[in-house]
Amino acid sequence: MLFSGLPAWSTSPIQALTIKKMPIQVHPLPSYGDNQYYCIAGCVGISGVEMMGLPGKVVSDASGHYQALIKKGDEPMVIPLKEGFEFNPKGKIYNHICENLMNQDFRCKPATYCISGSIGHANVRLKGFPDSVTTDQYGHFKAIVPYGWQACVTPEKEGMEFSPSKIHYIKVVQNMGRQNFTAHFKTVTLSGAIVIANCPMPGVSVSTNFGGGADTTDELGRFYIEVPYGWSGDLTPFSKGFSFNPPSLSYVNVKDDIDSVSQQSTLAEHPTPNIPSFFDIAHCMATDNLTSLDSPLIPTNLDAFQSTPQIRNDLRIVAAIMDERLGAFATHTQGFFVQDYGIILYTRMEPAFTFQGFPQATQPSCSGDHYLNLLQDNALKLITLTSNSKVLDPNQWIVITLAMPRTQGRNQSMTLRSRKQYVDAFAANKTDMHEFRRNVQITIQ
Repeated sequence: MLFSGLPAWSTSPIQALTIKKMPIQVHPLPSYGDNQYYCIAGCVGISGVEMMGLPGKVVSDASGHYQALIKKGDEPMVIPLKEGFEFNPKGKIYNHICENLMNQDFRCKPATYCISGSIGHANVRLKGFPDSVTTDQYGHFKAIVPYGWQACVTPEKEGMEFSPSKIHYIKVVQNMGRQNFTAHFKTVTLSGAIVIANCPMPGVSVSTNFGGGADTTDELGRFYIEVPYGWSGDLTPFSKGFSFNPPSLSYVNVKDDIDSVSQQSTLAEHPTPNIPSFFDIAHCMATDNLTSLDSPLIPTNLDAFQSTPQIRNDLRIVAAIMDERLGAFATHTQGFFVQDYGIILYTRMEPAFTFQGFPQATQPSCSGDHYLNLLQDNALKLITLTSNSKVLDPNQWIVITLAMPRTQGRNQSMTLRSRKQYVDAFAANKTDMHEFRRNVQITIQ
C-alpha cells in the first residue's frame, strides 16, 4: 500500500511549502569498474515521499532528500507520491542515464481539490467553504478546498429555500462536481379569523392580490393564505350580502408568517382586552334588496312607535347571519320586530339538515331525541349571533323558532327565548354555556 501512515492535514489557508534546501551529501555508493551505475539525487521538501520509478523502495529522509543508483542507459520515469500533497513537476523522465544526476528537485504543496455545482440562481452565498463563495450569473459555483477537508455547506439567499438544505463533506480526497442544489422561492402565511360577536363565520371568501393565494373560512372562521416572500398587497374578505369593517387589510414587504387574529384571544372564555379582531363583520348589509314584507315591524303603541331604518337594518343583518350559518339546509330566515317586546326570527329546516356536521335526523344512528339534543345545543350558539342587533334594550326578548323535519308522523318546532342581556353576556364570554342555558327558555312542540 503506497498511501499509509499519513498525518492529518490542517484546513488553514493553503500555502506552498517552503523548501529549505540543504546541501546534498552524496555518499559514495557501491560502484563497478566499468561504471555501469550512476547516482540520482534531489530534494522534495518533506519526508516520507515515495519516489516511484526508482529501483527499490526509495523514500525521502527527514530533510526531504532522496538518492538512488540507476543502471547506465536506463530511462526511468520518477514520480513523487505522498497522500495529501502535490508535486511540481508531477514527474520526470530520464533518457539514457550516463552520469551522476544531482539536484533533481520537486516543489511540494498541500493537495487541493475543486468542489463545483449549480443552484440555478445568481448571487447565492454558500457558507462553509474556506473562502467566500457565491454563485455566478448562471447560478454556478466553484470552491477550492484542501486535502482531507470536512465541513457543512449551506446555501443562503433572502427569500429562497434550498433542497437539500445543506451538504456534509467528510475528508475530501478528490475533485467533486455536480454538487447541485435546487432553489425554491419562500412563501409566508397570512392567517386569521372572521367572527361575529365572538362566534366564527364559515364560508367567507378571503383573497389577496399581486400573486397571493385565496381561501375560504372554515367552521372556526379561520383562513390560511400563502403569499410570496416579501409580498405587498391587500387581503380582502367577501361574502354575499355583507360588508366588512375594514373592507380590506394592507401589508407591505411581508417576510414572516402573520396571524391577523389570535384564535385564543377571539374565542377564549375571557378574551384579552384591546386585542383587535380581524374583521367586524356584517356591520351593515351590502345590498338592500329586501322588501318591507321581509322584515315587518309590529307596533303596539302607534303614538310612540317610529319605524327607523336602523330597526329594519338590524333585522336584515341578523336574518342574513342565520342564513349564512344554516346554509343550504334551511329556508330564508324571516325576521319580525315587535315594539316593546323584541325580535322574532323564524326559519324552516330541511329534512336532511345537519348542523355543523352532526348526524342527519334520517340516519338510524341518530334517534329523534338525540337529534333534538344536538339541535338544541347548536341553536343556543346560533342565538348568540343576534347580539349584533343594536336596537333592542337589554330587557327585551330575542326569540328564534326552528321548524324541524317531520318525526314520528308529526311536525315539530323548537323555540328559544332569551332576554338580550343574557345573549350579550354569553356572546362576550362573560357567562359560560351552563349559565346561559339556564337563562334561555326552550320549547319543543
